Amino acid sequence: MDNELVMVIGDKTLRFKLKSQAIVTLEKTYGKNIFEIFQDLSYTSIQNIFWESLLNKELFADRYEMMDAITDKYTLLELGNTQLQELAVKSGILRAKDIEDTDTSAEEVKND
Repeated sequence: MDNELVMVIGDKTLRFKLKSQAIVTLEKTYGKNIFEIFQDLSYTSIQNIFWESLLNKELFADRYEMMDAITDKYTLLELGNTQLQELAVKSGILRAKDIEDTDTSAEEVKND
């Protein structure tokens, strides 16, 4: 499953992939294209992206329970900076090279 983002949290294996329907749903919800949505790193947008891309939703009662489980393992910063990028690459929205070309370390940003 190299085309899915997999998170193992406790005894649950969460599988994520942004399929066409999920992208359309997110774009309709936000009134923005998928790239703009990925730039908005609010808690709500991160939660909605992960919920819409979750392939095995039956593991959770709702998006809030899913997000509580995810944030037990990852910080919001890790979700926004690392996991969302990996989801975009695994889903075919971006290439890994695209991310590497635009990476700026936190230290570089801090020094600007």
